[in-house]
Amino acid sequence: MELSEIRKELKKALKKERYEHSEGVAYTSAALAMRYDPSLVDKALVAGLLHDCAKYLSVQTMLDLCEEGGYDPGEKRLQNTGLLHAKAGAVVVRKKYKINDPDIVSAILWHTTGKIDMTLLEKILYVADFIEPNRTKIDAKIQEHLRRVAFSDIDRAVYEIAKHCCEYLSKKSAEISPLTAEVCKYYEEVCRSKEEK
Repeated sequence: MELSEIRKELKKALKKERYEHSEGVAYTSAALAMRYDPSLVDKALVAGLLHDCAKYLSVQTMLDLCEEGGYDPGEKRLQNTGLLHAKAGAVVVRKKYKINDPDIVSAILWHTTGKIDMTLLEKILYVADFIEPNRTKIDAKIQEHLRRVAFSDIDRAVYEIAKHCCEYLSKKSAEISPLTAEVCKYYEEVCRSKEEK
Protein backbone atom coordinates (compact mmCIF):
# COMPACT_ATOMS: atom_id res chain seq x y z
CA MET A 1 0.00 0.00 0.00
CA GLU A 2 1.31 3.46 -0.94
CA LEU A 3 1.82 6.11 1.76
CA SER A 4 -0.99 8.25 0.33
CA GLU A 5 -3.35 5.27 0.57
CA ILE A 6 -2.21 4.48 4.11
CA ARG A 7 -2.86 8.08 5.15
CA LYS A 8 -6.32 8.02 3.57
CA GLU A 9 -7.32 4.80 5.38
CA LEU A 10 -5.74 5.91 8.64
CA LYS A 11 -7.72 9.17 8.66
CA LYS A 12 -10.90 7.07 8.62
CA ALA A 13 -9.71 4.80 11.46
CA LEU A 14 -8.38 7.44 13.88
CA LYS A 15 -9.68 10.55 15.60
CA LYS A 16 -8.18 13.82 14.32
CA GLU A 17 -5.82 14.27 17.30
CA ARG A 18 -4.62 10.65 17.08
CA TYR A 19 -4.00 10.98 13.35
CA GLU A 20 -1.96 14.15 13.97
CA HIS A 21 -0.01 12.27 16.64
CA SER A 22 0.66 9.47 14.14
CA GLU A 23 1.96 11.96 11.57
CA GLY A 24 4.19 13.44 14.29
CA VAL A 25 5.54 10.01 15.20
CA ALA A 26 6.18 9.26 11.50
CA TYR A 27 8.08 12.54 11.09
CA THR A 28 10.09 12.01 14.30
CA SER A 29 10.83 8.35 13.47
CA ALA A 30 12.12 9.35 10.04
CA ALA A 31 14.30 12.08 11.61
CA LEU A 32 15.76 9.60 14.12
CA ALA A 33 16.38 7.10 11.31
CA MET A 34 18.23 9.80 9.35
CA ARG A 35 20.39 10.34 12.43
CA TYR A 36 21.17 6.68 13.19
CA ASP A 37 20.69 4.70 9.96
CA PRO A 38 19.35 6.43 6.82
CA SER A 39 18.51 3.05 5.26
CA LEU A 40 15.66 2.78 7.81
CA VAL A 41 13.92 6.08 6.90
CA ASP A 42 11.12 4.53 4.80
CA LYS A 43 10.41 1.78 7.34
CA ALA A 44 10.47 4.32 10.19
CA LEU A 45 7.97 6.51 8.35
CA VAL A 46 5.52 3.64 7.78
CA ALA A 47 5.90 2.27 11.32
CA GLY A 48 5.36 5.74 12.76
CA LEU A 49 2.22 6.33 10.71
CA LEU A 50 0.68 2.96 11.55
CA HIS A 51 1.79 2.43 15.17
CA ASP A 52 -1.64 3.36 16.60
CA CYS A 53 -3.80 1.91 13.79
CA ALA A 54 -5.70 -0.34 16.25
CA LYS A 55 -6.11 2.29 18.98
CA TYR A 56 -9.90 2.66 18.70
CA LEU A 57 -10.87 -0.98 18.36
CA SER A 58 -12.81 -2.52 21.23
CA VAL A 59 -10.89 -4.50 23.85
CA GLN A 60 -12.63 -7.68 22.67
CA THR A 61 -11.64 -7.04 19.04
CA MET A 62 -8.06 -6.45 20.14
CA LEU A 63 -8.08 -9.69 22.15
CA ASP A 64 -9.41 -11.54 19.10
CA LEU A 65 -6.65 -10.04 16.94
CA CYS A 66 -4.03 -11.03 19.52
CA GLU A 67 -5.29 -14.60 19.35
CA GLU A 68 -5.31 -14.52 15.55
CA GLY A 69 -1.73 -13.20 15.47
CA GLY A 70 -0.53 -15.65 18.13
CA TYR A 71 0.32 -12.85 20.57
CA ASP A 72 -0.09 -13.32 24.30
CA PRO A 73 -2.44 -10.53 25.44
CA GLY A 74 -0.79 -10.52 28.87
CA GLU A 75 -2.37 -10.64 32.29
CA LYS A 76 -6.04 -9.69 32.48
CA ARG A 77 -5.33 -6.72 34.76
CA LEU A 78 -3.09 -5.24 32.06
CA GLN A 79 -5.50 -5.83 29.19
CA ASN A 80 -6.39 -2.28 28.24
CA THR A 81 -6.34 -0.26 25.07
CA GLY A 82 -3.11 1.40 26.18
CA LEU A 83 -1.18 -1.87 25.87
CA LEU A 84 -3.31 -4.16 23.71
CA HIS A 85 -3.45 -1.84 20.70
CA ALA A 86 0.23 -2.50 19.92
CA LYS A 87 -0.29 -6.26 19.61
CA ALA A 88 -3.57 -5.85 17.76
CA GLY A 89 -1.90 -3.26 15.53
CA ALA A 90 0.78 -5.76 14.53
CA VAL A 91 -2.04 -7.89 13.07
CA VAL A 92 -3.99 -4.98 11.55
CA VAL A 93 -0.95 -3.68 9.61
CA ARG A 94 -0.62 -7.06 7.91
CA LYS A 95 -4.35 -7.67 7.30
CA LYS A 96 -5.65 -4.23 6.41
CA TYR A 97 -2.58 -2.31 5.24
CA LYS A 98 -0.78 -5.26 3.61
CA ILE A 99 2.50 -4.44 5.39
CA ASN A 100 4.38 -7.70 5.91
CA ASP A 101 7.82 -6.32 6.62
CA PRO A 102 8.84 -8.09 9.87
CA ASP A 103 10.87 -5.06 11.03
CA ILE A 104 7.86 -2.72 10.78
CA VAL A 105 5.47 -5.25 12.33
CA SER A 106 7.86 -5.87 15.24
CA ALA A 107 8.39 -2.13 15.86
CA ILE A 108 4.62 -1.66 16.10
CA LEU A 109 4.28 -4.74 18.32
CA TRP A 110 6.73 -3.37 20.91
CA HIS A 111 6.12 0.38 20.73
CA THR A 112 4.18 0.65 24.02
CA THR A 113 6.16 -1.52 26.44
CA GLY A 114 9.43 -1.91 24.61
CA LYS A 115 11.45 -5.08 25.21
CA ILE A 116 14.99 -5.99 26.08
CA ASP A 117 17.52 -5.93 23.24
CA MET A 118 15.37 -3.98 20.78
CA THR A 119 16.38 -3.49 17.16
CA LEU A 120 17.23 0.04 16.09
CA LEU A 121 13.85 0.46 14.38
CA GLU A 122 12.03 -0.75 17.51
CA LYS A 123 13.97 1.78 19.61
CA ILE A 124 13.30 4.56 17.11
CA LEU A 125 9.52 4.02 17.21
CA TYR A 126 9.46 3.59 21.00
CA VAL A 127 11.28 6.91 21.44
CA ALA A 128 9.49 8.81 18.66
CA ASP A 129 6.09 7.96 20.15
CA PHE A 130 7.14 9.76 23.32
CA ILE A 131 8.93 12.82 21.92
CA GLU A 132 6.97 13.72 18.79
CA PRO A 133 5.99 17.43 18.47
CA ASN A 134 2.21 16.95 18.93
CA ARG A 135 2.60 15.16 22.27
CA THR A 136 1.45 17.69 24.88
CA LYS A 137 0.54 15.64 27.96
CA ILE A 138 4.17 15.29 29.05
CA ASP A 139 6.02 17.92 31.07
CA ALA A 140 7.68 20.30 28.57
CA LYS A 141 11.07 20.28 30.34
CA ILE A 142 11.18 16.48 30.42
CA GLN A 143 10.20 16.29 26.77
CA GLU A 144 12.78 18.90 25.74
CA HIS A 145 15.50 16.99 27.61
CA LEU A 146 14.46 13.68 26.05
CA ARG A 147 14.43 15.16 22.55
CA ARG A 148 18.05 16.22 23.02
CA VAL A 149 19.01 12.82 24.40
CA ALA A 150 17.20 10.95 21.61
CA PHE A 151 19.39 12.46 18.93
CA SER A 152 22.64 11.86 20.82
CA ASP A 153 22.13 8.43 22.44
CA ILE A 154 19.07 6.35 21.50
CA ASP A 155 19.76 3.76 24.22
CA ARG A 156 19.81 6.43 26.93
CA ALA A 157 16.56 7.83 25.52
CA VAL A 158 14.94 4.37 25.75
CA TYR A 159 16.14 4.02 29.34
CA GLU A 160 14.98 7.47 30.43
CA ILE A 161 11.56 7.05 28.79
CA ALA A 162 11.03 3.63 30.40
CA LYS A 163 12.14 5.05 33.75
CA HIS A 164 9.80 8.04 33.37
CA CYS A 165 6.88 5.70 32.53
CA CYS A 166 7.56 3.52 35.58
CA GLU A 167 7.81 6.55 37.88
CA TYR A 168 4.68 8.16 36.40
CA LEU A 169 2.60 4.97 36.76
CA SER A 170 3.94 4.40 40.26
CA LYS A 171 2.87 7.92 41.33
CA LYS A 172 -0.60 7.22 39.97
CA SER A 173 -0.64 3.83 41.73
CA ALA A 174 -1.28 2.31 38.30
CA GLU A 175 -0.16 -1.12 37.16
CA ILE A 176 3.29 -1.19 35.53
CA SER A 177 3.82 -3.70 32.75
CA PRO A 178 6.57 -6.15 33.77
CA LEU A 179 8.06 -5.62 30.31
CA THR A 180 8.45 -1.87 30.85
CA ALA A 181 10.20 -2.52 34.17
CA GLU A 182 12.51 -5.02 32.42
CA VAL A 183 13.27 -2.50 29.67
CA CYS A 184 14.17 0.08 32.30
CA LYS A 185 16.62 -2.27 34.05
CA TYR A 186 18.10 -3.63 30.82
CA TYR A 187 18.77 -0.22 29.24
CA GLU A 188 20.11 1.17 32.51
CA GLU A 189 22.75 -1.58 32.27
CA VAL A 190 23.38 -0.80 28.58
CA CYS A 191 23.98 2.87 29.45
CA ARG A 192 26.22 1.95 32.37
CA SER A 193 28.29 -0.35 30.15
CA LYS A 194 28.75 2.45 27.60
CA GLU A 195 29.92 4.85 30.31
CA GLU A 196 32.48 2.32 31.57
CA LYS A 197 34.12 1.97 28.14
